[in-house]
Amino acid sequence: MKTSILSVSAITAAFFMTSPNAMANFSIGQSGVVVSATTGEAHIAVKNLGSQEILLFASESEDETKAIAGRSLFMLSPPISKLKPGESQVVRIFLKDKTISKEMLGRLRFQELTSEPNNKTKTIINSSYNIAAVARPAALVENPEPWKGLKIENSNGGVSLKNDSLYVVRLMKTVKFNDSGKVKSINITNGFILPGQDIKFDTISYASLKSVEISPVSTTASILPPYTITN
Repeated sequence: MKTSILSVSAITAAFFMTSPNAMANFSIGQSGVVVSATTGEAHIAVKNLGSQEILLFASESEDETKAIAGRSLFMLSPPISKLKPGESQVVRIFLKDKTISKEMLGRLRFQELTSEPNNKTKTIINSSYNIAAVARPAALVENPEPWKGLKIENSNGGVSLKNDSLYVVRLMKTVKFNDSGKVKSINITNGFILPGQDIKFDTISYASLKSVEISPVSTTASILPPYTITN
């Protein structure tokens, strides 16, 4: 369906003059995306499921991406879309640097702006999505199971879970350790292990560790069956 893309001021003014009083919602086609340097772009479909006209704002979550990757990775277009009820918009995601040599992880934000019922001069955000985006080098083949490359290493008597591959590994934040027959669960700070990164667990003894169990997460944010790494 065709969607009008205007300047920020023009689209906002038109939006407030025409929005009916109803709750709006929108959906995105997927909860994670891979942007390959081979093509330099990917896309996500967004649909207005509600009965109210909305403004959709799409952007890289720059602060989060810089905190993870050390720099901005993506640009989204169009940044602002006006969607009538039932309308869809394809948002394109462009990779800024096609010369990357390993996978990199960033975050994307999609927000819905509407007018408040009975007060069209006041805006509210009814819903928003914040999803992961993986940037993949052109020379790097797809690996649907990158977590199988994780290694257990001795870290001064403790345990280190290391990713020495070129792939981003996503996982749930609870990691289980079989330590001499006793299962210990530890929550990690981030749900990912970047290329070359390791996570240290000083309270787990490497000498008595039998195995580590993780719950992998796919690039589209699906939680996959547990995977066990033996020591």
